[in-house]
Amino acid sequence: MERLGLTVLVDRLLALSPGCPEAKQQQHAIEHLLMDTLRFEGCGAAEALVESLVTHGHGLERLAALPYMWRVLIPPPRVLELWFTGAEAMAVVGLSYREGAPWGTRAQKRAAKLQAAFYARYEGLGPGEDPRATALAPDDRLIVLVGELEADVNNGGFGQYLGNKGVERAREALAALGAIGAKRTARWLSLALDAGKDSADLERMDEQFCAKPEDLASLAMRYLERRGRA
Repeated sequence: MERLGLTVLVDRLLALSPGCPEAKQQQHAIEHLLMDTLRFEGCGAAEALVESLVTHGHGLERLAALPYMWRVLIPPPRVLELWFTGAEAMAVVGLSYREGAPWGTRAQKRAAKLQAAFYARYEGLGPGEDPRATALAPDDRLIVLVGELEADVNNGGFGQYLGNKGVERAREALAALGAIGAKRTARWLSLALDAGKDSADLERMDEQFCAKPEDLASLAMRYLERRGRA
């Protein structure tokens, strides 16, 4: 897709009210475009794609919370922020279009640090390896199980995740989600396991995962911090 594609999608999003169904559809389209760019062209191309918004008339502010995070400068009270991880094996894309305060509260900065720590640790563990076969410590195993689930579902949905990792691995991930307190994601994964190969049911879980995502990285790191203090 040509670089102008992102500008067109952003313009369409900004013509809509935050939170409406049409805005959510445009948000997902932007996330998919960035995800495809990350997967097939790499971080440099995705970064250039975002920064091309300036060429086409949008103000853009780089945020220090994550290595790849920007705010599109639009009149308040609306806020548009987008980000992605720089991991080669684990690409996560996010976009927030809302009315309210810009990013930068104490809680948000704390979450950003936890997310950065989680993804750095995940990458260092060699994602994709079976945590049992590589004899990882329990905490590292939890990081891998949670991280690979988030990556696979973001990339191709629960169907891709279950196809890549299998039911037994998914049940291990389900236990990890329960441990860190990711109740919504655990419920969706449980329903996906029950759905088997029913594509319609799996697609419903995918939609819910995208519409109301949990901050799995922060939840995992907070859980490990609590364990360390125990």
